[in-house]
Amino acid sequence: MSYGLRVNNDAGNLVIDATYQNMHLQTKSVFGLSAGGEHTVSTPYTEGVLFLSVVGGFAGIIEQGAAGNSWVIRAASACTVSAYIFTPGTPKREAWGMEVYSDTGVLVFSSAASALRVRDLNLLPFRNDTETFASFQKGYGVAVAACVSIPRTKLISGSSKVRTDAINTDGGVLTVAHNLEKSYAPFTGGWGTHTGLVFGNGSVPVLTAVVTGI
Repeated sequence: MSYGLRVNNDAGNLVIDATYQNMHLQTKSVFGLSAGGEHTVSTPYTEGVLFLSVVGGFAGIIEQGAAGNSWVIRAASACTVSAYIFTPGTPKREAWGMEVYSDTGVLVFSSAASALRVRDLNLLPFRNDTETFASFQKGYGVAVAACVSIPRTKLISGSSKVRTDAINTDGGVLTVAHNLEKSYAPFTGGWGTHTGLVFGNGSVPVLTAVVTGI
């Protein structure tokens, strides 16, 4: 691009320009769950990305709606969950501040809403269907939330339960453990037909975002 606006952060990374569309916070909900408790969060937008901050225990996603804009969160242990849904565009407009548009008139950044601040990307290894210890842990020193892009999922041998990833973010340390269980029976046709969850081996990405001040 030979003209327009480009904003770089202190590390020299491009964070705002007239081409790449930022994702902004659409909704934040905070709720407590007991062990085995479930809660659904949703957005009217179909391009939403869900990040979870979990304190006091572990929780993760066990189901995603077919339209991709609703999620069922289940707790592996008692905890408090903060669910952040980010989407392109912004739900807020102000009479002051800064808005950046593309050359086609699409809003790519607005100072009226909190922009998604991705801290890093890591890969989660998958070991086996009985794994309950932390398979990933990293400290950030600030409040963070995580998005496990495609939670690793597998039937537990000799049972009708599925085990998948759960998240904890106590003290700015992200821990992901393969310890979230759910009975397989209620899911007609299997999880893979309508949730996007993956069965089997392999590594999947986890995005970590800074949520300080949100």
